[in-house]
Amino acid sequence: MTRRAMTNRGSPTFPFVTLIIPVTGASAALTGNIKSLINQTYQAFDIIFVLQDKNDSATDFIVEICKTHKQTTLLYSGKATSCSQKNHNLLAGIQKAGNNPELLVCCDSGHVAPSDWLHCLIQPFLLHESCVITSGYHQIHPKKHCIYSQGRAICVLTLSLIRKLPFLGQPWGGATAIRRETFEDLFVAEMWKNNIVDDVSLAKLLQTKNISVTIPDHSDLQTYLVDESLQSWTIWLTRQWAYLKFIFPELWFATGFLSLVCAVSVLTGFFICVMNLAFPVPLLLLQCSAATVLLFSIFTSFLYLKHPSPGSLFFWFPASLTALTMAAYCHMQTWFSNVINWANIQYHVGKNGKVTKIVREKSL
Repeated sequence: MTRRAMTNRGSPTFPFVTLIIPVTGASAALTGNIKSLINQTYQAFDIIFVLQDKNDSATDFIVEICKTHKQTTLLYSGKATSCSQKNHNLLAGIQKAGNNPELLVCCDSGHVAPSDWLHCLIQPFLLHESCVITSGYHQIHPKKHCIYSQGRAICVLTLSLIRKLPFLGQPWGGATAIRRETFEDLFVAEMWKNNIVDDVSLAKLLQTKNISVTIPDHSDLQTYLVDESLQSWTIWLTRQWAYLKFIFPELWFATGFLSLVCAVSVLTGFFICVMNLAFPVPLLLLQCSAATVLLFSIFTSFLYLKHPSPGSLFFWFPASLTALTMAAYCHMQTWFSNVINWANIQYHVGKNGKVTKIVREKSL
């Protein structure tokens, strides 16, 4: 593949891109996810898949992929000792890429990419020389009517809307493109090699350098969630709160407090409205409770209309109430803990997200 490629219509040249894709485990959806990334319509890119070692259950599949697709490479990173395994894999992949790519794209293997996704993610670099980093996101498409699956979809949708606020533009590690020179100038590798998370730590660094993240249109990936257990949802959401706690403590406190207030207000409002059916309550209290429930219902309906594949409306409302409750509960789970569980690894974390200790599953 050439370093640069021209379109047939003679439009500006496309920067060469390397996708760094950490892979852990062989899920049922992995085949479709990986093939969607390989079959991008963008004209100048290659892919580096990074696994911890050959014992990973995804190894055989990735080996076969690399045999049949010349633009792909498989790399084993070894075990992380001072940062999250994902950060370790990303750094190994970026080192392997060298100076050839003009743009680095950090991407997850757990999502399906529309065929023009990479082009959409890169488009701002083609239009504006001042653009140094872009980031997409993902939306969860529940395949079954399950309150937990839809609840997680609601959480992800809410996060995707919040991050688009002008003053909160945040990179997401599953779909972020950054200029190679910017990555080096900001010493991102130096930060990641001791950190628990890639995107939230990068967001903090960008904030200190007053660098904004461009969020292109049509850059969302698709996550097809067959089912979701309460346990896996809890672990995921608690981890999201924990990242904020260690890296953006003020934001963690403010948003957590808001979640708690909203959860208590809405749950209390529902309880009073239902209780009033059997035991009349003071009119003012009933009016306040009904207003709270109405506002929550309006917001929930707004989210339903915003989601590309919301599923059954019948399940959406109880899933929204469950998601609000879970947000408050999972925030409380982080109050007194300095441990983050991720992919069967227990990370002990200190200030600014620095990893202080790693405990793997076999030694737990």
